[in-house]
Amino acid sequence: MMNLYSYKGAFPYPLPSDMSKYNLEDFTLAPTKPDLLPGQVLEWNGIDWIVRGPTESETSIQLQVIRDKRLELLKASDVTIIRSMENGTPVSEDVKAYRQLLRDVTEQPDPFNITWPIIPPIATSA
Repeated sequence: MMNLYSYKGAFPYPLPSDMSKYNLEDFTLAPTKPDLLPGQVLEWNGIDWIVRGPTESETSIQLQVIRDKRLELLKASDVTIIRSMENGTPVSEDVKAYRQLLRDVTEQPDPFNITWPIIPPIATSA
């Protein structure tokens, strides 16, 4: 991992390749960045890293991302439903359960750590 340096408290970056324009004493070695859990945000306060949870706005955006992905997956599974209807065959319980799990995905407690249901195998008729 490359060392990062803060120039007069600014956000840490690697040292410039040409140091001739700088005074080395204006740089301080930044602490190692901490590992983040899903949804956590890393900020720099001029001296150290601060780990914070997501804001209401960030959580709202993440929930919209989840709803968009859910809609995309539901639309993709619509093909299975349509084929069953066209063939006059019942929709498999696995597909019904999968679609219900997709609808319930926003009920999970942590929108930054979603467990997505596994797409069931598509049954083919002979």
